[in-house]
Amino acid sequence: MNWEDLNKDNIEEIKELYIEYIQENKNDNYVANLMTFEEFIKELTKCDRCGKIILESEVKSNGIQLYCNCCYDDLYME
Repeated sequence: MNWEDLNKDNIEEIKELYIEYIQENKNDNYVANLMTFEEFIKELTKCDRCGKIILESEVKSNGIQLYCNCCYDDLYME
């Protein structure tokens, strides 16, 4: 994602993800090593099925589309 992808519908969701990232990593890293908000949003993408915003490190793919864990499990684990 980038700055142009932010809008009033997804900014709250992205801020919550960033707060979770800070809380999970603040004890393991020096503050200087944590990503800034701008760096963080570059690590985000959307699930092609449900539109949920997720970290690229959590993406599952079928080679063509990107899925969050829930959508991937729904499609491929049945």
